[in-house]
Amino acid sequence: MRAGGRGRLAARIAGAAAWAAAASLPAGGAAAGGGIASPPEAAAEAGGQGTPQGKDAPPGPAGAESPDALLGQPLAPLAPGPPVPPPEPAAPEAAVLAPLPPLEGFAPDPAAGLATAGEVEAAISYEVAVLGLADIGLERTWKSLSRLWRGRGRETTPTELANRVRGDTQMTERLLQSEGYFAGRAEGRVLALPEAGGRTRARAEIAATPGPRYTWAEIALEPVPEDRPEVAARFLLSPGMPIRAADVEEAEGAHLLALAEAGHPFASIGARDVVLDDASATGTYYLAGDPGPRAVFGPIRMTGHRPFGADHAARLARFRPGDPYAARLVDDFRRAVIATQLFGGVTVSAVDSGARTAAGEAVAEIRVDGQPGPRRRTLAQLGYSPGEGFRAEIVWLDRNLWPPEGALQLRGVAGTEEQSARAEIVKRNFRRRDRRLGLLAGAANESRPAFDAQTLTLAATLAYETTPLWQKRLGWSVGAELVGSLERDAGIPRRPAQPGEAPRRAGRQFFTVAALPLSLLWDMTDDLLDPTRGFRLGVRGGPEVSRREDGASAAYLRLIAEGSLYRAVAERLVLAARARAGTLVGADLLSIAPTRRLYAGGGGSVRGYAFQGIGPVGSVGRPLGGRGLVDGSVEARYRVRDFGIVGFLDAGQLVADSAPSLAGLRAGYGLGLRYFTGLGPFRVDVARPFARRPGDPQVALYISIGQAF
Repeated sequence: MRAGGRGRLAARIAGAAAWAAAASLPAGGAAAGGGIASPPEAAAEAGGQGTPQGKDAPPGPAGAESPDALLGQPLAPLAPGPPVPPPEPAAPEAAVLAPLPPLEGFAPDPAAGLATAGEVEAAISYEVAVLGLADIGLERTWKSLSRLWRGRGRETTPTELANRVRGDTQMTERLLQSEGYFAGRAEGRVLALPEAGGRTRARAEIAATPGPRYTWAEIALEPVPEDRPEVAARFLLSPGMPIRAADVEEAEGAHLLALAEAGHPFASIGARDVVLDDASATGTYYLAGDPGPRAVFGPIRMTGHRPFGADHAARLARFRPGDPYAARLVDDFRRAVIATQLFGGVTVSAVDSGARTAAGEAVAEIRVDGQPGPRRRTLAQLGYSPGEGFRAEIVWLDRNLWPPEGALQLRGVAGTEEQSARAEIVKRNFRRRDRRLGLLAGAANESRPAFDAQTLTLAATLAYETTPLWQKRLGWSVGAELVGSLERDAGIPRRPAQPGEAPRRAGRQFFTVAALPLSLLWDMTDDLLDPTRGFRLGVRGGPEVSRREDGASAAYLRLIAEGSLYRAVAERLVLAARARAGTLVGADLLSIAPTRRLYAGGGGSVRGYAFQGIGPVGSVGRPLGGRGLVDGSVEARYRVRDFGIVGFLDAGQLVADSAPSLAGLRAGYGLGLRYFTGLGPFRVDVARPFARRPGDPQVALYISIGQAF
């Protein structure tokens, strides 16, 4: 950063030192000695204080002149000499023309040409000390860059150790300068530490003298639009700040982004000009450039891999042609394109189309250049829980079977309590961004504690979806569902088969259910999968009509409301709480299909109890389900880096009446472990019930992805 003639002066000093060393060589031209002198020692041997003839420097050979004395003198012409006769060809020696000995008689000497043992350097181990960097906060950075530090404790040769010391000394001075210590110096040395047995251990030291830290005295910017003076006010460098190379690069990159956000995507910056003042330990920064014209959005162009067209890409963008250009909208569009998962790689950039508006604004074409990625994917999952037994699941996905963004998903489950298969078509960004259309057909055979059921389902859903990438403050869904289900209520004694009735139909009823499920969610948390502050309020349900094969029918309203609250009470401690209430209004309990009733107990409800293990029980001791539900949880979540521990308390009750009741609450408690991944925390919870009853588990284990709520 420093201008001037110091570079030329250094070159002259180096040239003079080289001349002085050459002038003192013996006639054979080889230097004596096998050691490596430090830079100060080398300067002294080359002529004292860096001059061609130092104070104590030996005189050069007779007739030798200094390099400066020889500069500018014309060369004398060469006098012609006597003619030189051409050389006569030498007679070949008899040994050269002799035939080679046979290979059978060849006996090589293994010692020929090898160095003696005395010429091999003995290996030594060493320890490292760095001085003068801890007080200015650079010792940790130094250790990450140091060759000495990486090789400490391992044996090396004295020559390699000297090279490491020399390299780390230079690196230390560069590090000091990058942090604003431009007058900083570093010195390296090696000390011998004798050990028992005649071995030698070395100690390598790097001693740094930082000197004063330079700060900015003045900041001047040229590429600033006249109509957007706030761009200069937000520049990341300001007078009084220390001069750091990383800060300069970050500020210049952020300045280009700020210009693009201000509507100037084609701005350019030139080379920076920095002048240092050693007397005051300050610097002046000047950045020149051209902000370019203001711009408006132009059309979107698709190049390369095109899983959908420009019209669908326009649905993903939150801008329209003619809108003022803003860099944040381009970045949002880029993330939306990536989130489709239809590209192996994609670049989104603004290109000057060359067109101008009547006001002289540039028209910025948004170009999407994509590379193909895997279209199909297969996933598998295997699990076990004490309440539900084994469960294996496989999913096959075609991401773009029905373009644009029409995915086909096939899912199969084989488990102790569930065997199912379903096919689902999901159309993302349907007619507008973040709107999802889902069409589902499925079949399932379930054997739960409260019922046995064989079910066929057809469903359609339209939703404004929320995702970890774009978490919505307000989300909703509407749908329609048609279900045909052959069910047996496990809480009621199984009646014997009637004459002419198949045994498998004994005690079973066929239900036809039509429902209009609705949901609404208000989310003010900071994270979808692992919130640390904020709250959520949600309600879901809708009207349902069911008809049994005996002709009985029921119409009722399903309604479930839930809220949760999160608060960080310390740097690593979050308190979380939730409450939920649900009701089925309009029909008595036994006229509602068992698969449509409310249940409590297990993961996602009251941990420590069996799945569906809380609430009314039938005459055979199996759950009946209920119409009135209330439950809640409190958790203390403590996190250290990627791991966490959670203490929790759950409580809830399920009653046959439609009005939720707190009487006879059942409660469970436990501890959980968390491992935080990019997809959310991996959760393992172990829970026990309070006031355990016969049939309640001693310990319940729950494993899943995401927090409990």
